[in-house]
Amino acid sequence: MNPVPASLSPALRRVGAVLGLCVCGLIAGCSTLTPDRSPVPEMVIEQATVGGMAALRRWGDERPPDAETMIARARERLLRRYEERGRPEGGLSTSMLALSGGAWDGAYSAGVLNGWTACGTRPRFAVVTGISTGALVAPFAFLGPAWDDQLRDAFTTPEVGEILVLAPVKALFGALSLGQSTPIERLVARFASQEMLDAIGAAHRDGRRLLIGTTNLDAERPVIWDIGALATSGLSDRLTLFRKIMLASAAVPGAFPPVFFDVTVDGVTYQELHVDGGVLNSIFGIPVQLDISAVREMPFPHTLHLYMLQNNKLEPDQTAVDLRLSSIFAKTASALIRSQTRGDLTRLWVSAQKHGFTYRLGFIPAGFDAEVDPGFDPVYMGRLYALGYAQALKGYPWRTTPPGLEGEDGPPEATTPCRPRES
Repeated sequence: MNPVPASLSPALRRVGAVLGLCVCGLIAGCSTLTPDRSPVPEMVIEQATVGGMAALRRWGDERPPDAETMIARARERLLRRYEERGRPEGGLSTSMLALSGGAWDGAYSAGVLNGWTACGTRPRFAVVTGISTGALVAPFAFLGPAWDDQLRDAFTTPEVGEILVLAPVKALFGALSLGQSTPIERLVARFASQEMLDAIGAAHRDGRRLLIGTTNLDAERPVIWDIGALATSGLSDRLTLFRKIMLASAAVPGAFPPVFFDVTVDGVTYQELHVDGGVLNSIFGIPVQLDISAVREMPFPHTLHLYMLQNNKLEPDQTAVDLRLSSIFAKTASALIRSQTRGDLTRLWVSAQKHGFTYRLGFIPAGFDAEVDPGFDPVYMGRLYALGYAQALKGYPWRTTPPGLEGEDGPPEATTPCRPRES
């Protein structure tokens, strides 16, 4: 979930404090809880498929292998939409949404999305990408306002306070994390339903795309899963796979156990190890390697918008570090991830400039204070949700440049006024 808050929660501070103890236990050879697996041989790692279907996923650090087909289908969909809408004089607008990691701070993007609905200007996104906690928000964002109540409940229900349950003693005997997977598995199973997967499949058949990012830890490479392709695949275990992908994208190494995926190569089954997508990318969008000129240059006016919701504060946290190992660990992790995030947002800005997208960035304001410790706490998450909702309800103040590219007059903003409600 790629946590970045200035002060990590008490639970994750304890994670850092007991890491040394766990390492000592592992060195001592206590591995009675370590599961067995057959990893993919390095020479065939590129050939591994899930369910025998290569179309379900791709590497996230290279040009998609079916790029030409993707662009051609997107163009056909736009032409069809233009005709179905009676050839509107103003042409068409296509919007994409990218959702970042941020652990418990995912409540912020949930609030923004629902407040955006109430504002009356929320687009119907053609593409939604999610990573880490953003992967948990993404299906709701993709399916639209009809799912807003469930989105709110997923990030503010009392059950969120039970997500991170530490069992550090098990790590001494080979457990793969300090936290247990059962609570978050239970929450994902509650919301990632067959009804949701079927709705994603219907949207996929209409040409829209929902993409979730994980990290293949064996290969040290990002993986992008096409959830709509999974939904329409006909695989008997597609709901189980959907839930596993969501869990894997949010599996913070050390806090939650990694997720194993059965894959096949030439009829032989192996297991891949996947963890939090935020290990390699805090957020992702249109690959810069793509040439989308065929979509951008339509025979009618066509505007492209890239919206990004970063579930973090982006300004440096300048509070003094306590002279404790856990505090040093937390502060270092916070600075490292914040730096990675700024780099990712700058790369997306470069991609937006190349592809002709407007750039719209939102993130948690530096001055936000929930007056409780950040963490998987329904009080903290509820207050953060309320902040995002209130901002969007007034017309969200989108940044049009990434941090570090501000002009002399400060960061430029673009606010879309809300539509007046009918009495």
